[in-house]
Amino acid sequence: MIADYTSYITERGAYGMNSRSDNKELFFNEWTKCKYCHNELENIHNRGLVDFKTIEGVNWHKSEGVIRCTKCGWWQHTFHSYLEGEQEGFKDWQLDVNSATLRRFDVSSNEVPILSLRAYLTQQNDKVFEIHHRKMEELVASVFKDHFSCEVKLVGKTNDGGIDLILVNSDTPTLIQVKRRKTKNKTESVKEIRDLLGATVLKGAKNCAFVTTADHFSPKAIDAAKRAITNNIVDTFELFDHNRFFDILNSLGTPNRFEFERLIQLND
Repeated sequence: MIADYTSYITERGAYGMNSRSDNKELFFNEWTKCKYCHNELENIHNRGLVDFKTIEGVNWHKSEGVIRCTKCGWWQHTFHSYLEGEQEGFKDWQLDVNSATLRRFDVSSNEVPILSLRAYLTQQNDKVFEIHHRKMEELVASVFKDHFSCEVKLVGKTNDGGIDLILVNSDTPTLIQVKRRKTKNKTESVKEIRDLLGATVLKGAKNCAFVTTADHFSPKAIDAAKRAITNNIVDTFELFDHNRFFDILNSLGTPNRFEFERLIQLND
């Protein structure tokens, strides 16, 4: 089961001279334990400032914080605002609280967010054989986009001619076929390589790659890819088996799955 915290709910509390009292109890809530696993919480962002310029004669106090569970990753973002200036008619408090919501996905789900799937597979590589085949294509696209710092387009569909992804690096397209095998102990045959080569030639491309969860390519498959380059049919023909692909995924580390980064207003 994959836990995902990319979604969140927002609550707002307010009261004061110019604010209708609303959800005032929110100001007195204080989380010290994770609401899901009851583990300790850590402060990972804490920033405050006083704005003297936006409203003349009024001190606008702003403070912001983020707490996160050290075990499961649940998070909460808060933004507290206090307008101080009674002579100008201001004495108002407002608090916005954004709390992550837990969603659980089976590893085979086609709905699991790709960054959560990446984080899960970084810890459990061999669960890749259980993921949805369409998620395998998204996984490769996400990993290659980060690894090669380039654009990757998902194009795979029925009658796709064997092409699932197009990687564009320095205006040079690489056509990619992705295979999610159900077990690691599989061998990619020379037929698969020839099929991808044919699709690449028909599309007028000069670069291609084959990505699989199988643990190796057959000697004939490897030789066919090499001969395609030697005979100037293509410029590159990369082969990524299970170990080579996961070496890349693991080297990238756990991706940032935390939506709160987009919420932060007060940066150091």
